[in-house]
Amino acid sequence: MIQTNKRHGTKRVVRRRPRFLSSADVQVIRTSRRPPNGPPNVQAVPSYWDKTQVPETGYKKVLLQYSSEDYKEVETLFRQSMTDFDIVKIERIQNKSLWDQFQLQREQMKTRNGGRSVAEKKLFHSTDSKYIEDICYSNYDWRICGTDGTAYGKGSYFVRDASYSHYYTGNASTVHSMFVSRVLVGHHTRGMADYVRPPSKDGGDTLFYDSCTDDISSPSIFVVFEQPQIYPEFLLTYKENAAAVQAAAVQAAAVQEAAVDVAVVDDSFSLYGSRDRNRNYAANKKEVAHKKSVVKAPSPTPPPPPSMASATRRVRRRNTLPAQLPSHPYVTEICLFFLEGSCIHHARECCRAHYRLPYSWEVLEGHQWTLLESSEEIEDDYCDPKKAYSTVDVEAVCFDTMTCGLQKVRRLSSISSVLQPTFLLTTEWLWYWEEEDGNWNQYDIPTNRALELEKQFQNNPQEVVEFTAGSQDYTLSLQ
Repeated sequence: MIQTNKRHGTKRVVRRRPRFLSSADVQVIRTSRRPPNGPPNVQAVPSYWDKTQVPETGYKKVLLQYSSEDYKEVETLFRQSMTDFDIVKIERIQNKSLWDQFQLQREQMKTRNGGRSVAEKKLFHSTDSKYIEDICYSNYDWRICGTDGTAYGKGSYFVRDASYSHYYTGNASTVHSMFVSRVLVGHHTRGMADYVRPPSKDGGDTLFYDSCTDDISSPSIFVVFEQPQIYPEFLLTYKENAAAVQAAAVQAAAVQEAAVDVAVVDDSFSLYGSRDRNRNYAANKKEVAHKKSVVKAPSPTPPPPPSMASATRRVRRRNTLPAQLPSHPYVTEICLFFLEGSCIHHARECCRAHYRLPYSWEVLEGHQWTLLESSEEIEDDYCDPKKAYSTVDVEAVCFDTMTCGLQKVRRLSSISSVLQPTFLLTTEWLWYWEEEDGNWNQYDIPTNRALELEKQFQNNPQEVVEFTAGSQDYTLSLQ
């Protein structure tokens, strides 16, 4: 990054480095529950939640009153396509951990969207009743799919119309359940069966769509690949309307009777001669009378809609989590909830890396990223703006090229503190410029210039920003 004086053309090298946190510092922050140099850790839940039913871990179901705004909203959505069913109850899922993850994801998507709001919808999702508790506890399992097909990608499927979702609740009982979830659909595009994540917007490897749909102009199905983009907000239990069931039974019985009568007449005249025709016709009429006396309610047959992926399964839970778990090659962010000891997922089920520190240095060996043993010492060197490399390992780690010898090196990090200022163990980034004598100066803290630079960097790391210091005007290329 280069800073240029607009009047004199003087250029200065600029470096962006994190504030160093040792293992001991991290332990102190965890114990005190306060971020370094920041406000207390306040993770607000919605104001309309029942504050007496918000556990630190797990979840609570809160029964909604008929007169509540939440109940009326869900009922309206349900009735738009489900008129022949009665609502038994609607429960709000209050899971603080999942809500925090959802809020964090929303802020990140908003930042990537230039500070503009992200498209959010309330959509339906049905599943087998045995998976309901797991969804309430740990969200939809977006890695497991294929039970009902993957027409628009291998992810979690949500639909606009409750009637569509109803066909996946099963017919074993007259009482059914489905979720009404908040879904951050963001910018979407048409999905394809082989997608494991949304496609790129520009053909590159950094700018992707947020979700996939069945139809770009009028979507009714959304596929989401990132678990934190979903919050299972309501569980709706409903049953078939008694009048509708009776009407369907009468109609089915009439159709059955007509079919049997036609079959009897046809069989009598085609299988028997004229001498035995009347005798066999009478015998078959008795059978018709018997079948008329037994009327069964029909089992609804769903139309053949496009395949929907059921993204749910039982998740085996542990009481403790290891200090470090292997990183996925595409994961570069460390999970804040794991750092605080509140992430309820295994490493391979969480969309962020699990590590005991808010940073991690890894080297690429073949196709596998491997943790460097001197990760903390490398981080200490990296936080010093005067240093362009670290020599704590056998070979130097070059910070400018992010290499160690001929091997690639990467740094995993928790999210920037400007995006989540009230969370614990975020990464505080500091900005420095180099003087002619080789000394490095930190950008003015009283003017909040470093904070503004970090916000602009998070918004667009390719941007060229302008600012004034004293009587001088400057440009700064963030690349």
